[in-house]
Order: sequence, then structure tokens, then C-alpha cells
Amino acid sequence: MINLPTNSKSTLILLLVFIFLLLLFLYLNYKKYKNLEMNKLNYLLLDFKKEKLLEKKLNIVDLEIENIQKKTQLHLNVLNVGLLNTRFSLTEIFKST
Repeated sequence: MINLPTNSKSTLILLLVFIFLLLLFLYLNYKKYKNLEMNKLNYLLLDFKKEKLLEKKLNIVDLEIENIQKKTQLHLNVLNVGLLNTRFSLTEIFKST
């Protein structure tokens, strides 16, 4: 080892200890924040999956609504044709009398 005066050796040791503690502190903070950010990412991923499921359910509901509207329109068209036939028949009956 290099022969340094005692004061310099103690200063060097103190500096090395300080650097070691600083590195330890930074490493522990890194681990803590890494875990925090991983938890946030997992929460966002779960939220995203939940939204995807909700989107699928809403798309199914939209399709069901469209089918109900088509069936309703078909029934209205059948009723309309029936009313027109009845009206035409009545006008024919009253014309002939």
C-alpha cells in the first residue's frame, strides 16, 4: 500500500466509506422504486385488461341492440303491409257495394 500520512489515510478511508454508503443508498432506492413502478405497471395492465373485457361486452350489447332493432323493424313492416292489405280490401269492398 502507498505510504500516506495518517490524516490522508483516514480521509481516504472516510471517502471510501462515504462512497460505499452512497452506492448502497442508491441501490436500495433503485430497488424500492423499481418495485413501485412494477406495481404501477401491473395495476395498469390489469386495468387495461378490464377495459378490454368491458369493450367486448359493450360490443356484444351493441350487436344485440342492432338485432332487436332489425326484428322490430321487420315486425313493423309486416304490420304496415297487413294494414295496407286491410285498407285495400276495405276500399274494394266499399267500392263494390
